[in-house]
Amino acid sequence: MKKFLSFLLFAAMIVSLPSSAVALNISPGDTITLGLPYNDVPLANRGGGEFSMSTNKGVNFISFCLEIGETINPGQPYVIQTIVPYATGGAGGASGGQDSISGKTAWLYYMFFTGQLASQYGYVKSDAAKGEDALQLAFWKLEGEYTGELGSYSYFYDLVNTGGNGWNDNDLHGVAVINPIDGNNNQAQSILVLTPEPLTLLLMGLGLVGLAGLRRKE
Repeated sequence: MKKFLSFLLFAAMIVSLPSSAVALNISPGDTITLGLPYNDVPLANRGGGEFSMSTNKGVNFISFCLEIGETINPGQPYVIQTIVPYATGGAGGASGGQDSISGKTAWLYYMFFTGQLASQYGYVKSDAAKGEDALQLAFWKLEGEYTGELGSYSYFYDLVNTGGNGWNDNDLHGVAVINPIDGNNNQAQSILVLTPEPLTLLLMGLGLVGLAGLRRKE
């Protein structure tokens, strides 16, 4: 009985987690606002992540830019037009107005979002070689937005180009692109987001494993 109560407590803890930890309640039509100014990303001479985003539903998350040629202003609300696996419009690699994200980009952001990029691959905010600048430049390089040499900022770009590391172009790990527009229907900066499925399935899996373990012991 005590074991079963422990499992119930574990399940209750999962249910009580903030919604942003289990599933990002974000939909087309929501408004989204950049909370922090861009970092001045070296080499590209453009602003970029790591930056905070918030929606009118109170959802907060950290993201990065996808398009060098697009902008988004801090404090200005934008409407989410689409949440899809591609940037609307786009530059490098765009086809028919759709610039699809690669499996490498998706894997890097998924690992960042879930904390595994820090725990397994040494991501540290503000670190010169393994921080947000190197990660933002990796996204731009992978998506054909930046074509120059990365020099000392090549760590994350090299990471997905040497060995498998779990990325697959047929598996985006639930990563998608928010394409926002301003009040004049102009396209704003496309940003990365993790859709609910991977985190939700992970928590469900942990619950099922715990339940199976309890049944075996009983």
